[in-house]
Amino acid sequence: MPVKTQLSTGGTAAPATTTTGPVTAPAVTQTGGNGAAQDRLKKVSGPIGRVWNHILGQPDGATNTGGSSVDQAMVRAYLDKRLGLAEGEMFRGKKLDGVAEKLVTQFDKDGDGRVDWPEFQEFENQIFAMLAPGGDKAGANVAGAAGAQFGKVDGSGDQKADLDEVQAVNKAALPRGTDYADLVAQLGARVAIDAADKDEAGKPIGQRTLSKDEWTSAATDTANRRK
Repeated sequence: MPVKTQLSTGGTAAPATTTTGPVTAPAVTQTGGNGAAQDRLKKVSGPIGRVWNHILGQPDGATNTGGSSVDQAMVRAYLDKRLGLAEGEMFRGKKLDGVAEKLVTQFDKDGDGRVDWPEFQEFENQIFAMLAPGGDKAGANVAGAAGAQFGKVDGSGDQKADLDEVQAVNKAALPRGTDYADLVAQLGARVAIDAADKDEAGKPIGQRTLSKDEWTSAATDTANRRK
C-alpha cells in the first residue's frame, strides 16, 4: 500500500497532504469504561512510537513521552535531518515546508497548531497499510500479509529491503496520474524504514535496510497495539 499524497506547487514545487492508505480515527479512542484501550492510547510504543520519539529527539524505547506534542518546525526538522527527504532535489526547502505543514494539519484534530500523541497515532493505520496490505489490524493474517509484501519489495532477493526497493513498490502502487509520485513514494519509504528498523539507526536513511524479521515484526507489533 503506497503513501498517497496530493501535491500543489504554488508556482514551484511544494507538497500538500500526506496519507498512506485510508485514514480513519484510531480504534482505541473510546471513552468511559475502556481502561485498557485508554492505557494503550497514552503509552508510547511500537513502530509508531519510534517515529514519535524520533520527531521529539528521544530514544527509541522511551515510553513516557506521550505527554509531549510536536509542531510544524519539529516535523520539518525530522523530515530534513532524520529522513533526508528530497535530499539533493530542487526546491527542497519548499517541499519540506509543505510536507511538514500538511502533516501537522492532517493530524491536528483540535486545531491548536500542535499534534499530541493520541492524535499522532492515526498515522499507525498508514504504517500498517504499507507493511501488511490486506492484513487484519485486529491481528489475523498479519504475518502472512507482511511476509507477502516483503517478498514483493525485496526485488533483489537478498533478504533485505532497501530504500530504493521500498520506494519503487510504493510508487508502482500509486494511482495513475498522482502528482509528484516520486516524492510521495520516497516519503512513505523513508518513514517505513525509520519506523521498522531497529539495528541501523545510526546510519543515514539511504543506507539502512529492513530484514524480513524486522518488516514482519513491525507489522505484528502494530497489529498487537490495535487489539
